[in-house]
Amino acid sequence: SLLEFALQARTHKQGNAMAESKTSVSGHAVVNKEEWLKARIELLEAEKEASRARAKLALRRQQLPWISVKKEYTFVGKDGEVPFSSLFDEGKEDLVIYHMMYGSDWEKACSLCSFGCDVFQGSYPHFYPRANFAVVSTAPYGMCTRIHHMCNQFEHVGVIHIQVSHFSSSSSSPPVPSFLWLRSKCHAAISILLLATLKKFAESKGWTFPIYSVGHTTFNQDAGVTFTPEQIAAKDCTYNYNRTFSYGSEAPGLTVYRKEGGDIYHTYGTFSAGLAEILEVPALLDLTPTGRAEGGDKRNMWWIKHKEGY
Repeated sequence: SLLEFALQARTHKQGNAMAESKTSVSGHAVVNKEEWLKARIELLEAEKEASRARAKLALRRQQLPWISVKKEYTFVGKDGEVPFSSLFDEGKEDLVIYHMMYGSDWEKACSLCSFGCDVFQGSYPHFYPRANFAVVSTAPYGMCTRIHHMCNQFEHVGVIHIQVSHFSSSSSSPPVPSFLWLRSKCHAAISILLLATLKKFAESKGWTFPIYSVGHTTFNQDAGVTFTPEQIAAKDCTYNYNRTFSYGSEAPGLTVYRKEGGDIYHTYGTFSAGLAEILEVPALLDLTPTGRAEGGDKRNMWWIKHKEGY
């Protein structure tokens, strides 16, 4: 009858819909275990090939020629001003430096750089026993260095010493109220005082790895991650070796150094999208000349322990 035909058609349509819902979900095929395993093994072969290619690439990084670092840089950190060479602990020749985007007049660091540093914080207990690591930025380390840096831009301003209870100066300026004297001699200092310092920002994030200010040096400029107003005006901001950076004065990057016989060498650098590859300890070690030191009689990841076991 017509009613029976209609019921059969409806049942057939529902059956087709059910079959379709079982074979495709959000554009993905739904298959049985045997079919899934076949596809997974095919992908596994591609993953193994990619792993072999990554291992070859890491070896090429470690075999790159080196550049001798002749310039004497000083870094400002928790122990004050220190030479570049002091970033290398005794017995560890490799040093990885992350260049965090945090300008001298910024209220806080770049959010993406901060994300990377959060990842580094988790990796640091495992990475530090194998190689040195530090984060640098152009932001002043503490309030004293911030005011000193700003006041050096003005004539007739002495070194400013900040104390908890008051301001004082080593020049012949009036001792009280020295804040008013500071305002008259260094107009930018008032607003700068309200900005966070590198030290306080790192403390707010809970970071325990070494962090330094290099804003008083050309270290970041030489690394190709900080650009002068003249470079920006001339559109001459070379970034990532053969590109032009057009997004301001600060860019992210990571550079690697080696200390041999008292001399320091630049061995590697990565920027832009290349930074996505470094957010784990093995990848960081792969960037150093020593690498992971695996293979032979040492199994993969032999060096990893519980962090309290180092």
